[in-house]
Amino acid sequence: MSELPKGWTVTTLDAIALGVRNGISTNPNADSGQPILRISAVRPMLLNPSDVRYLEGQDPRWSDYSLRESDLLYTRYNGNVHYVGVCARVNAAIPALFPDKLIRVRVSPVADSRYVEKYSHSNRSREFIEDRVKSSAGQTGISGSDLKLLPIWLPPLNEQKRIVEKLESLQARSRRAKAALDEVPALLEKLRQSILAAAFRGDLTKEWREKNPNVEPASALLARIRVERRKKWEEAELAKMTAKGKKPTDDKWKAKYKEPEPVDTTDLPELPEGWCWASVEELSNVHEAAVYGIIQPGEHVEGGIPYIRPADISRSGEVSLAALNRTSREIADDYVRSELKAGDVVLSIVGTIGKVLIVGPELSGANITQSSARIRTEYVAPYLVARLLQSPLLTNQFDRMRFGNAVQRLNVEHVRALVFPVPPAGEQSAIEALLKAQETRWGLSSLSVARAHLIDLDRSLLAKAFRGELVPQDPNDEPADVMLARVKAGAGDVAPKGRGRPARTTLATETVDAGEPAAPKKRGRPKKG
Repeated sequence: MSELPKGWTVTTLDAIALGVRNGISTNPNADSGQPILRISAVRPMLLNPSDVRYLEGQDPRWSDYSLRESDLLYTRYNGNVHYVGVCARVNAAIPALFPDKLIRVRVSPVADSRYVEKYSHSNRSREFIEDRVKSSAGQTGISGSDLKLLPIWLPPLNEQKRIVEKLESLQARSRRAKAALDEVPALLEKLRQSILAAAFRGDLTKEWREKNPNVEPASALLARIRVERRKKWEEAELAKMTAKGKKPTDDKWKAKYKEPEPVDTTDLPELPEGWCWASVEELSNVHEAAVYGIIQPGEHVEGGIPYIRPADISRSGEVSLAALNRTSREIADDYVRSELKAGDVVLSIVGTIGKVLIVGPELSGANITQSSARIRTEYVAPYLVARLLQSPLLTNQFDRMRFGNAVQRLNVEHVRALVFPVPPAGEQSAIEALLKAQETRWGLSSLSVARAHLIDLDRSLLAKAFRGELVPQDPNDEPADVMLARVKAGAGDVAPKGRGRPARTTLATETVDAGEPAAPKKRGRPKKG
């Protein structure tokens, strides 16, 4: 243990509390009546008193579960161990009760409840709490008896107040900085959408076109694509017929080929000279049209074939290969048509429509589910396909095509009918270079670094505060151990001499033991305290 600052002592939460109590065990399901907090009302050092449900009727014993100013609430249960034992202070008396998923600690006047709240989120406290988290009946939590043993590094009372005031001043600055950072992504997204819109109107490459007037127009590229599509179809059909011993004697079979429908440009905006409109189907090879993936991948198979769901794609367009579920080789073989290779683009089409992933080499051989579509074209660079799908031009098309009530979706025919503005090949490269340069300036990675710095700053402030290094000490402050001993002996004088009118208190504590964590039971009547 590190050396204690002068005047400090190590005690426990129980020793500085008037009581530690579990909440009321009941099932709040009324539309009105007695409010009772949800566990979600408690966040680190933040209580939302309006996050409530309701109990019907009245019961005089409910007064045992009331809340008053300066009470502390600790989360007793949570699916995530990092959110067990989270503490928030009641800043003003509220009419709500607290449920059995929370533990109320009523701090005695020997400690400032604001200090205890902040101390409960120090690394020292979190390590203690997380080390004592247990699982029982499917619940992860901490018992009140363990919480009572939480070690508290306790300074003199006046020093506690100075620490709290300094921390609140510094943390207010940190909160303002976080609030400012939180506004930046939305502003950057607006800027990003504006830049993408300009890119695919041709605004970004206006000067490029002036300097390169004699490039092959996109219409010539599209004509070449049509020729190549038909040629590949004919080669494949001829191979099939020959394999069956039915080699044709004339060209009538070629009439079966269906050319993709040309894009109706009636309501589409005018494009720069040399550009043209084309559907995803027109830009795809004849045997590599946009497709959806596996319908029922089954249970996870260790060492099997990885597959990507929309939930696996992050907002930044990345996936973690190690975190992907895997299906069997037998199931994957039934969906060879949707197998991925480097350069493919995956678009989510169910639920969250519009997530986009550019497939890298590490995902070659993986697959997708029916909630996504794979787009493969060798005529437009994957990067540009992805940015087009994220641009206002395409998201507006999604909005016109989407259907469904509870779950919005597109079908694969919608994806094939999506319309792209296609620049000449050389201009595509220029657009890609300009967009990548802009993305560097968007600075999303810098935002993440700034947020991490603020989190680290908050942690270092708490660590410094609870090592006694944040505020100067006053030699006139009564040492914490002397105050605790004096109050325990019944003197009742909590405030140090010369520090204002002394407060008197009796440390009569509640005797309720919160016990080991267990699944809450539904009961119509509360337990006696």
